[in-house]
Amino acid sequence: MKQVTTGRRYGRGLLLGLTLVLSGCQGVQFSTNLGQLGPSLAANAGVKEYGQAQLNRDETAILGSLRGEGCVDRGPGLGLGDRQPPEFDRTRSRAIAELKHQAAALGGNGIVLHRCQDQALGVAGCHYASQCEATAILVSRDG
Repeated sequence: MKQVTTGRRYGRGLLLGLTLVLSGCQGVQFSTNLGQLGPSLAANAGVKEYGQAQLNRDETAILGSLRGEGCVDRGPGLGLGDRQPPEFDRTRSRAIAELKHQAAALGGNGIVLHRCQDQALGVAGCHYASQCEATAILVSRDG
């Protein structure tokens, strides 16, 4: 009777090959910004925007003043003379996301946006910028 050992050989060869490949990648490192992005998105998800009237309600605690900035490079085919380029939508949403992140860091679950100012700077890497100001608040859930 003939003994079949090919399965065992392949198993050992595969194990040896995987060991060599994995040990060869032992010193390889890489970095990513996903570690920073994930927690900030999770924190921002629980922070809502409220109107000015929310500041005067009993269930609202004021935590502090906030200032956030957003910046983007020039979009394709747009000049600095355009009245309201669509890039300002992106810069504002980045500034507001920064405000929400700051509010979450203070223990808040809301912001009251006071104002945003848009500027066409024309600087490499930051052609369009928005600066926004808000108040961080904590709104009780049962109020």
